[in-house]
Amino acid sequence: MMKTDPASLSNLRDIVAQEPVSWWPLAPGWWVVLGLCVFGLAVWAYRVFRQWRANAYRREAIALIEDARSAAEVASVLKRTSLSAFPRQNVAKLSGTEWCDWLIRTGQLEMNATVRESLTEALYSGNEKDGLLELKSFATNWTNRHTSIEEEV
Repeated sequence: MMKTDPASLSNLRDIVAQEPVSWWPLAPGWWVVLGLCVFGLAVWAYRVFRQWRANAYRREAIALIEDARSAAEVASVLKRTSLSAFPRQNVAKLSGTEWCDWLIRTGQLEMNATVRESLTEALYSGNEKDGLLELKSFATNWTNRHTSIEEEV
């Protein structure tokens, strides 16, 4: 005889779980999201590559500064680097204190007296080894930090 009581435990059945929803095939919205992500990644990679190529002159200049054995070599590398990054008519005419002031302005750096003397006087006095390490440090920092946007009147 079957019990007709609906609350009876003998009427219980096992729960049937549904199969989980598969990720494949993707819905059209996911394809759009995936496409946008791939496009964004490609744009980012292109910009990083362009920036890396645009800074090749900086990497080469830093290597030359590290290998320099005199203040004249460092000054030459600084001048060539600045000619690569800035218009020739703004850079080629600079020398002496104007050159130092321009380096300070475009690099947004402080220049101590030893570096200033190395760039203005030591090149011509024969004391090119004095302050060479400080000059190399300044030149490396300037090469890394200079901005190629110049606000000259």
